[in-house]
Amino acid sequence: MKHEDKEAPRMLTESEVIASVCRFLKKNRFRVTRFLSETERGIDIQALTPDGKQHVSIEAKGETSSKAGSGRFGKAFDSGQAWDHVSKAFYCAARDCSIGLISGIALPKNERHVKFVQKILPALKQLRIEVFWVLPNKRVETEQIWRMWDTGANKRGRRTKANRLRP
Repeated sequence: MKHEDKEAPRMLTESEVIASVCRFLKKNRFRVTRFLSETERGIDIQALTPDGKQHVSIEAKGETSSKAGSGRFGKAFDSGQAWDHVSKAFYCAARDCSIGLISGIALPKNERHVKFVQKILPALKQLRIEVFWVLPNKRVETEQIWRMWDTGANKRGRRTKANRLRP
């Protein structure tokens, strides 16, 4: 009997996280006004709310390097790097919400990133910083912090998947 190895799920680069969240925002009637590649500096995703009245900023991080020559190419970032990602994303989102932007962070939904976000979730909620989780299949879930997503409940009754904005 031939043993077939299961292919490991492909890890998401920062550019893939950005692209997934941009698609999600567009489906939810946001107007994406600018997005960066992982090599550019600045706010990763800028958008306008569906009514066009509020500016949105989202800081994104990936789970592996996209640079073929780097030591992390194709390998998952370690726990320290995931902590660094969450810390920097939180800082950027807090900075942006302090100047009146609606802000969020976008991360791959994996064990390491989830662990660190769970530890600061109360602060994220208090500051109204949304968390966009990008799954390996590039679908997006949110933590429902903005309270503007029309969702279904999962098995635990927690609302995690956003389909469209509530009117």
